[in-house]
Amino acid sequence: MTNDATQPTIYPRAYKLSKFTCEQCGLTGGLPNWDGPNELTQVRLAYNGITGMLPTWAGFDTLEYLDVSHNDLSGLAPPNW
Repeated sequence: MTNDATQPTIYPRAYKLSKFTCEQCGLTGGLPNWDGPNELTQVRLAYNGITGMLPTWAGFDTLEYLDVSHNDLSGLAPPNW
């Protein structure tokens, strides 16, 4: 799956998703801005080819665990995290 920082079609329908894991899935490109409401508590995207800056991801009030290790991300975590 290649991601060019646009939202895949699953995102608008994923607002009730609580855990998202896609480790070693071959994801490349940047992470999309995903500002809609959601119930995610865990996002695991380690060991992919994700590049660029971390998005702000407003609306991630329930996020307790984020793993984006072993990618090529730059910058600091947004202050709202």
